[in-house]
Amino acid sequence: MAIVELRGADLTGADLRSAILVAVDLRDAILVGANLSEASLTTFGLAPFEEPLTAIEESLLHWYATSSDLQDADLTDAIMRGADLTGAFMARTILTNADLSGAIMREVRLMNATLTGTNLTNSDLTFANLRGADLTGADLSGATLTNVDLDAAILCRTLTSEGMRNDDC
Repeated sequence: MAIVELRGADLTGADLRSAILVAVDLRDAILVGANLSEASLTTFGLAPFEEPLTAIEESLLHWYATSSDLQDADLTDAIMRGADLTGAFMARTILTNADLSGAIMREVRLMNATLTGTNLTNSDLTFANLRGADLTGADLSGATLTNVDLDAAILCRTLTSEGMRNDDC
């Protein structure tokens, strides 16, 4: 299996609808206005190998198997409706005005991410880590928020999964 390195790539306006991106490293990538609707950015399992792996191959596979890496990526205005981001590492990612409606985001790590004005309606954020994330003006109506870590998150003018809005900010 070849591992694709897209770290720092400029994918502005890219049409990645229904793309299957297995454990791709998109750290520092620019995806402003990219369309990732129905895309799958998930972890992969390690199948048994016929030959023993070298120590370097083993450590690389372990690193890439943890999840897709979108750390520090700029996904401003990205369209990611229904995308599968299960387990993705998205610390400090910018998702301003992104459309993540219906996205599967179980166990996603969005620590200190910017999600201002982001559409998260009907998304599944079960066990997501949103510690320190800025959700100002985000729409979480209908979202599944079971066991979500919102410690130190900014929830100003955020529409909650119950349809309530926090205007006390």
